[in-house]
Amino acid sequence: MPQERQRLLKFATHLSACTPEATAYGRCVSEKAEKITHNACQKEFQTLLQCFKKQQAMYDPDLDRFALSCHTSKQSQMKAKRYKTANKILTHFRYNHGYEPPLRVLVDGTFCKAALENKINLREQIPKYLGCEVEIFTTSCIVQELESLGKKLFGALNICKQFKAVHCPHKPAKTAIECQLQLARRSKRPDRPKYIIATQQQSVLEKLRDLGHVPALFIKFNAILFDTRGKLNDASEDKNADEMSRLQEMKKSILGIGESRPRKRKGPKGPNPLSCKKKKVDKPTATPADKQDCGNGEAEKKKRRRKKKSTAGANASVVQSTEAVE
Repeated sequence: MPQERQRLLKFATHLSACTPEATAYGRCVSEKAEKITHNACQKEFQTLLQCFKKQQAMYDPDLDRFALSCHTSKQSQMKAKRYKTANKILTHFRYNHGYEPPLRVLVDGTFCKAALENKINLREQIPKYLGCEVEIFTTSCIVQELESLGKKLFGALNICKQFKAVHCPHKPAKTAIECQLQLARRSKRPDRPKYIIATQQQSVLEKLRDLGHVPALFIKFNAILFDTRGKLNDASEDKNADEMSRLQEMKKSILGIGESRPRKRKGPKGPNPLSCKKKKVDKPTATPADKQDCGNGEAEKKKRRRKKKSTAGANASVVQSTEAVE
């Protein structure tokens, strides 16, 4: 970018922050346009100049470059997500419905009109989005319908005429919606060519979702997108799952593998009993009711007390024993 243009863009950024001051100065100049003098609107101009200098002092080029890099990185992330979704959908239709490159894309007038309004080059952007070789077609029914609508769709008609018209067995010609849906239904047969329908008609997109075996493209937010609202699962995937289960049963019967017992799941683990403090057990205290007669009629036994001998008798026996010894 030239330096003068960069300088002007920088000034425009500063002026956008001073919108009220610039509006007041412009209003003053327009009111005094017939009798303008040298010092007319000097006050408004000085206010605008001060605001401009303030914004210029606050301007940080590094911060501006950082904001620009964040914006570009966000755009690149969105593009990567869009291409990843397209690859996932194409992989599904390739393995389940036999879509192989070069892919055949069938465009109608509404899709070409949206591409013209959003300035999208279909020959360049469709192969880039799908990530493989692409052949773009239209039908004679679509071209005749655009010709009958007149000048309103003249640009879309010119874009459609750039692509080859595939054979459709409609005589007289049908509407574009009927023609597209019939080619979509016929593409389910293995001997028929398979198409990706590119349209902006909501009725066509809804019916293609019900069919399930035909992918659809549309334009939104200035970009080409796959219609992901349809169900990717259908009878072909169920058939593959049935074949896989049948194969596993045959393998078990041939190899003699019995049914594996389900593994016993352990319950929640408790705390380590060695690390836990033992509970204190309170000893039961005797109550007056326990001391009374029990149910079998036996009373509590009384404690036997031994009688102590008197000290005088003991001393006399000791004296007698000593005399006998002498």
